[in-house]
Parts: sequence; C-alpha cells; structure tokens
Amino acid sequence: MVRLNLFLVTAVAVVLVACSDNTPQTQPDQGPPPADTAKAPGTEGGPCYGNGTCNSGLVCLSNLCVRDADSGGPDLPGDGPVPDGAGPDVAPDVAQPDLSDPDLPGLDVTLPVDAPPLDALIDAQATDQSGDAAQPKVLSWVTAVLDQNNAGKHVAIAACGATLGIAYFRDVPPVTVTCPGPSGGAKQRPAQDLYFLKAMGSTWSAAVKVDQTYGPAMGVDLAFNPSNCKAFIGYLGGGLSQQECSSSDAVIQSSTTGAIWVQQVMATAGVVGDTVGHWMSLAIDGTGQAHASYRDVHFGLYEQDGNTKSSLWYDTIKATGDNGSGVWSTLVFSSNGQPVIAHYNAVKTGLAGGILVEAKQPTGWTSQQVVAGTTEGFDFATNGAVFGVAFQAPAQKTLFYTEAGSGLSGWTAVQADASGTNTGMSPSLAFDSQGNPAISYYRCGPASSTSCDATQDGLMFAIRLNGTWQTYEIETGGQQFCGNVTALTFNASDEPVIGYQCLLYDNLTNQWVQTLKVARGQWN
Repeated sequence: MVRLNLFLVTAVAVVLVACSDNTPQTQPDQGPPPADTAKAPGTEGGPCYGNGTCNSGLVCLSNLCVRDADSGGPDLPGDGPVPDGAGPDVAPDVAQPDLSDPDLPGLDVTLPVDAPPLDALIDAQATDQSGDAAQPKVLSWVTAVLDQNNAGKHVAIAACGATLGIAYFRDVPPVTVTCPGPSGGAKQRPAQDLYFLKAMGSTWSAAVKVDQTYGPAMGVDLAFNPSNCKAFIGYLGGGLSQQECSSSDAVIQSSTTGAIWVQQVMATAGVVGDTVGHWMSLAIDGTGQAHASYRDVHFGLYEQDGNTKSSLWYDTIKATGDNGSGVWSTLVFSSNGQPVIAHYNAVKTGLAGGILVEAKQPTGWTSQQVVAGTTEGFDFATNGAVFGVAFQAPAQKTLFYTEAGSGLSGWTAVQADASGTNTGMSPSLAFDSQGNPAISYYRCGPASSTSCDATQDGLMFAIRLNGTWQTYEIETGGQQFCGNVTALTFNASDEPVIGYQCLLYDNLTNQWVQTLKVARGQWN
C-alpha cells in the first residue's frame, strides 16, 4: 500500500497554537486580603485550587478560600459551592475501535471535498456551553501537533507528578513477515509502530519507538507507578498467530526513563485459540506492580461467528465465561485493593449484555450490568470514593455519565452534554484531584446526522463542577475530523490534558492523513 508522504518528519514536530482568551471581568479594587501561601490550597485563608474551587464550606474569592455564607460565615460575594468528594486522579484509557475491525462498529464519515493545507492549525477557542455566565473560572486551551506521520489511531495518556506520557500507534507500510502454521511462509501484513512521548511540564521530548506490531491494532494503555514514575504500556503484540499471522499476545512494556523499554508477555494463547491481548488495560496496585485486563478472542478475527467465544481476563485469571466478553476492557483498583473491570459485550442480550462491571471477590467474580448498550465506546474510572462510567447513549445520540459508590451499587445516569448534537463518541473519563469527573469526547455533528461531518464535528470536554456539568468546544479542525480518538488525564496543576487524533482525507491519493495532537486546558 502506498502511504502519503507529504510529511517527511523524523522527529516529533511540536507546534503551539494560539490560546483563546476567555478572561473574566476585572475584579473590583476592594476584596479580601491575599491568600496565605503557607496554608494548603483549598483551606480557609489559603489559595484556591487550580479550577477555582475550595474545600467544603468555603468559596473562592480573588484566589482566596473564604467561609461560605451558607455555612455560617460572613456574607461575602463568592463563586458558588465546591464540588463534593476528593481522591486521586485515575484515568485509564479505552481506545477507539480500529476502523477496519469487522468485529466492531466503525466510524461512519462524510469525506470532505476540498481539503485545507495539511499543516493548518486551528485556534483552540474554548466555549462554555453551560449557559451559566456566573462561573468563576473558564478554560482556555492550547493545542500542539505531536506527530504528523499517520499517528494516533489508538492513544493513551497518563500523568505522574510533573511528568506526562502518551503512548500511541503510527501506521507504517505493510511489512513482510514469516507466518507460522501449515499455510505460512513470507507474507505482507499490515503493520504499525508503537511510540511513546514524554513531557515535563509543557515541553515534549522526541518520540521513542517501543515496538512494531502486525495485523490490526486493538487498543493501547499507559500507566505510571506513582512512587517513581516508571511507565508501563499494554497492547496486543508478541508472536504471530497461527490463523491470522497477526500479533497475538498480551504484552506489557516498562521503562524508568522512557527511552529504554523492557518487554513482558503477560499471556500467550492456549489450546483453545491463538490470540489474546485485545483491549489491554493497565492499573498499578498499592505495591507498584502493574496488572492488566484484556480480551481473549481465541482464534481472533478468523472466527466466523462474531467472536462469540471471547472472554475477559485479569492477568492470568479468567474473569468471565466464553460468551463474547472483553471489548474495551478497563481495569481499576477499588479502595481496598481489589481489581474491578468494566467491559462491553455486544453478543449477549438482557442483563448479560451491554456495559458490564466485574468485581473480584474472595469467592470469585461478581458481574452486573451498568448500561444496556452503547455503540461508540465508553470509559471507566474511579477516584477512590466512587466509580464512574462515561458513554454515549445511542438512542439520544449524546454523552451520559453514571456513577456508583464504593460498593458498586446505585448507578445513576445523567446527561453530561445537553447541546442537542450527535455527540459523546470516544469518551475518556478522568477525575481531578478534588474528585470532579471530567470527560473528553467527540462531537460527530448535528443531532440529525447519520454520518460525521468534518465541518461540524469537534473535540469536546465536559467537567462536573459544583454539581453542574459544563461543556467546552476545544477544536473543530476545519475540514479535518478532530477528536475521533481521545485520551484524558490531569496534570499536577489540575489542568486537563487531552491526547487526540485529527483525520484528513486527501483526495489526490485517496488516503487518510492521521495526526496526533495534544490539548491543555488552562483555568483563567
């Protein structure tokens, strides 16, 4: 296959885009005294958190946490109540399905006719769509191009202190490999290179190639050990399968520097089939050890029954039966250190299908349905106090969020985007340091649209502050499709950081041009 080579780039090109200015009106001259920087952020008399909130009972006024009038303190003009809950930022990522995978729904798009220059960058103007003009803080966004070499089909992002990391795939021309099995031999197979990017603050290093895989890419995930910032990447790699001649193992790569990587094969196929490792998800336990959930598809795409025999696994432990489980698997740990996995089953009906949560118990695994069904992916995360799921409801064509307490009961779904558009695809869920849930996602187009429109789509962000969901448009991409793949985390300053892909169809070569980008939100 001939690949478009308009970008001959051997190192990562980082291009900053203009930052929008949604600065609120100047504060009056009269106001409270400056915050005492010796006091902890969020406490009375101390500075506000980065998103303009304080601990319970306090409000943020001129970057000073003061007593809320409703809590018995003096009657002061404030910025409203604070979000409830607090906990660590946990942001596993579920990648967008491979568009060529016949086992999963693809992205239906309308091709633009006249493409703009491929290196055009879009001003990232953030818009508060909540309709509430009294919000104390607004978000402006800075975007940057990270990799223009057909990159970003699958993206994972994570943070550790001041360190940010992104793992992603870059499409490369087909590669000749020696296939195993009776009908093996030298054959050309689709291929992609796995890359890792690292940033300290807002400065990104050159991309490091970690591995090359063959056949379809089926997700990628990234996690850091919080104690030493050692990075772990999980993906479908390893040896070639007998039936498909594709990468077939559940693989974890680890690195302390981001430059040199060590491979560990978590699982290889057994006697029932020869492909494991679809939709790898990683989580770090309390001792700093990496664990994984993944889908065992047995004979992979070679099966002609829609992978109805696939199962969900945790490390080397089988978590479900051979019933079609494991799509978009996402692993987290509960507050008591037990693995909890969300996944999608498109095969089963009733309570056995849709988005399911499997929780490890002393006597085995318990399973419950969270959402009856969704077609455009979901994400699952926890802040230690609650578990959350972000998903698109197909009937309403919009973004929903549901959460439950630590006991995984009482799931309550609310609409997180009320814009009335066809939105909520490719969601990525993360919690900030105060326990506020936030979601990056893709807006396809108008509510009536049956295919995504590059002139009306966009990368979106939603966050729940003070009990209310606020939504922001980050980038529309002009005639590029921007945001069809998203991955969200929060940095050490509680700023949202999103890795995402933009797609441009080149009519001259009939090829998609894939670009990996990053957006960072700044609280003003």
